[in-house]
Amino acid sequence: MKAVFRVDSSNFIGFGHLIRCLTLAKELRERGVECSFVCRDHPGNIAAKVIDSGFSVFLLERANEASALKGSDLEYDKWLGCSWQIDSDETNEILRVIQPDWLIVDHYSIDVKWEEALTKNYKKLMVIDDLANRDHSCDLVLDQNLFLDMKRRYDGRVNSQCLQLLGPKYALLQPEYRQLREKAKVRNSSIKNLIISFGGSDQSNLTELAFLAAHSFGREFSSINVVMPSASPFYNQVKKLIKPIKKATLYSDLPSLAPLMLEADIGIGAGGATNWERFCLGLPSLVITLAKNQKLVNNDLSKLRLIELIGDVETIKIEHVRAAIRAVLSRRDLAGWSKRCMRECSGDGAILVAGAILGITKK
Repeated sequence: MKAVFRVDSSNFIGFGHLIRCLTLAKELRERGVECSFVCRDHPGNIAAKVIDSGFSVFLLERANEASALKGSDLEYDKWLGCSWQIDSDETNEILRVIQPDWLIVDHYSIDVKWEEALTKNYKKLMVIDDLANRDHSCDLVLDQNLFLDMKRRYDGRVNSQCLQLLGPKYALLQPEYRQLREKAKVRNSSIKNLIISFGGSDQSNLTELAFLAAHSFGREFSSINVVMPSASPFYNQVKKLIKPIKKATLYSDLPSLAPLMLEADIGIGAGGATNWERFCLGLPSLVITLAKNQKLVNNDLSKLRLIELIGDVETIKIEHVRAAIRAVLSRRDLAGWSKRCMRECSGDGAILVAGAILGITKK
């Protein structure tokens, strides 16, 4: 059995899409599926990480930005770096040779037009989506987010035969989260250890903002672990800031945040997939929304009392972060908060999704 993933990563797109596909690919490989990846050579991509994991990567040539779609209503349409027709043609050439049983797509620029242009060269299609803002012609759709209207989210977007895997139960977390979950403690009112992580390349330097806010509380925190990719344009600046502070440690390019999350009592970071990682390990978190697609889900998570939403990257100020930290330090309901998070995500998502793929294949 063969599966091909069409997914991209870059400084602008971030790395989360590729990382979750890589997690699923590893789980499928354990079950005997031969997986390969089709990625475009965008600036700052991490296709090398896929190769290091033992998978083949077909790297599409970096597109000329002048050929990208212009004047589109959705900025996501430009993430391909070219028109959908060019991308589908180039991907089709690869699929024609491989003839995969499954094509697995994780890309905000791809919709039913692209999918139907390739139908002759794959048997089944899985779409990993977070937006529910476009139509798909697929056999399986995965949306690992949590919304108040989750069950109706894809009404009219997919056909009635499509299997819908919805919610953090199916979140594609690295296996370390599932393995460490057994050691995760329910947090209490004793908040001493903090982790700060904004993933990707942190183009807005929220890492420094959050660190300065936390450090201003003096001895309230025994340790502050800061995670920032070395590729971030602000990495050296943050490194210089943190170096003389004994209780603070800067980490970069970690294979997983799971061990640091396990040690932490509270987290400060972005929304998106990191929410589910924190949930799995029962880590209460203060969240700043980084992208448009995170706004609705973060608002709903806040209403469900699963995160404390500080604000939006476009308007956030250090006093907002300080106020959120001050409020959480005085809370006495951390145990309940921690338990609510753990109920939403067990870390078994990759196992469940791989099982669903193989189940459909056998029908």
